[in-house]
Amino acid sequence: TENLSQYFPAWDDPDNVFILINKGEAYGKEKKYSAAIEQFEKAIAINPKISKAYIDLSAAYGSLKQYQKSLDCLKKAQTLDSINPLIPYFFGLTYMNLGDSIKGNEYLKKSKLMRERQ
Repeated sequence: TENLSQYFPAWDDPDNVFILINKGEAYGKEKKYSAAIEQFEKAIAINPKISKAYIDLSAAYGSLKQYQKSLDCLKKAQTLDSINPLIPYFFGLTYMNLGDSIKGNEYLKKSKLMRERQ
């Protein structure tokens, strides 16, 4: 992630929400979840109305087994984007990780139905 600025100068723009989200995703792929969280939180501070930032932040927290924080992010994402099937999908995964397979399966089924309707 560090060498991209030589090829893509906007990569260092601290106020570009989409660059911050992309940086967070890149850190996540490198399993640098704390760095990813920092980027997603910066993006949210600039524009708190982008559901993708909350979804990605939720995934990063989930990777660190911070499931309550993950759920909180998903709840916020859901208020911003009620038709995104990724949100119930990640709710389902998070509840499964918490050991609640009934609730997890309900959300996974909801996600599947939403995808089929798109």
